[in-house]
Order: sequence, then C-alpha cells, then structure tokens
Amino acid sequence: MKIVKHTAILIIIATFMSCGNFKCFDSLSCRRRYSGPGISELITTAAEQERRVKSGDESPAKLALTYQKLGEKYLENKMWNPSIETFMKALKLGRENPLVHYSLGVAYGNRGKIEKSDADIDSAEFHYRKALKINPSYKSAAYGLSILLFYMKDQKEEGVRILEDLVAGRKAYYHERMALGMFYYDMGKLATALAHYQALCADLEKARENPLILEYRKACRQNADTLMKQISTGGAEK
Repeated sequence: MKIVKHTAILIIIATFMSCGNFKCFDSLSCRRRYSGPGISELITTAAEQERRVKSGDESPAKLALTYQKLGEKYLENKMWNPSIETFMKALKLGRENPLVHYSLGVAYGNRGKIEKSDADIDSAEFHYRKALKINPSYKSAAYGLSILLFYMKDQKEEGVRILEDLVAGRKAYYHERMALGMFYYDMGKLATALAHYQALCADLEKARENPLILEYRKACRQNADTLMKQISTGGAEK
C-alpha cells in the first residue's frame, strides 16, 4: 500500500518551484506569474532596448528587467532552454536578485531531470543556494533546494534538515509540511511520518476552510490512515 500522493499538495519538481507532485515535473503552480506582455511582445521590447543600450540612450537596468520578465514567461511555458538563456542575460546586466537565481534553479532542475544531466542538477543547487544567500528567508528557494537534494542528489538528511528548519514554528506552511511527511515516509520512518501527519491534520482542522484546505485535509487524513494500517501490519521505523 502506498501513501497517498495528492496532486494538489505533494512534492514537486515540477517546477522545483514550490507546488505539485514530485512526479509531476511538468506542472507549474504556487508561483507568482507576471501579468502583462506575452513572450512575443517582450522579445520585441528587449530587441528595441538592446538597440538603445548599445547607443547609450537607455540604462541596461531596464533591459535586465525585461529579460527577467521574459524569462518568467518562458518558465511558465516550461521552455527551459530559453528561460535559462534569458535569465543569464538578466544576471549579466546586473539583475542580481533572489528571484532570478531561484528561477534559474527551477529551470536547471527541470532540464536536468528531463535530460538526466548532473551538471544541470548541480547548477540548480548553485542557484537555489545563491538565492538563499541573498535572502535567507526565501521560502520557495529553501523548499526547492530541499526537494532537489532529497530526490535528485540523494542527500536526504540535508533535504530533511532544510525542510524541518523551514516549517519550524510555522503551522500554516501546510504544503511544506505535507512534503516533510513524505520525506519521512520515503525514508521508512513510518512512526515519525504518522506523528507528523497527525499533528498536521489537527492544525488543518483549525484552519479556515477553502478549497485548498479541504484538499489538504483529505490527503492528510488519507496519509495518516495509510500509515496506521502499514504500521499495524508490521511496518517499522527504519
């Protein structure tokens, strides 16, 4: 019997972004999206700004911001190669911020998974860590790094530690707490996972209802029930 992996709440890579099932590498969710111009319009804007920058009529900072927005649009459309190329252009023009590094972590992580590239996975780790160096409280970067380390680099203990630190004292981090329960389960720590899910279920019952909370409650209860059955039929803490 396998523990429930509900599509609305589980782990990612999908994104290496912050929501979605780890097995669903193609779903982008729980992430800020840019409204406004689309890819074609941003490409046109970038070309015009490049001309102005070369002539000295415009600051490179505006072009860097356009590249960042364009990179986000590529990312939303799961276009990993142009996303990486565009974010790197933004970095070279001085757009050194945690969002750009985090987004590069997402793009490299997804491309690395698809192409089975250790170099890309290493690049994803570098950019997640860079985002966290700039902003240590960047939740999405910490979450993405924990997933990357746990599932893609087999550095499970560090992945668990990062996620434990992230959720410590933060009861409302429901998605991240669901993921931590999966970590414990995947490591064979059934009793630890059960206690974790039971505490999470109790907190979810107190949360104000909305469609996502209802999904979390359902999956949390199913996971707890599954664990109790496994433990009662001989499952043991490794």
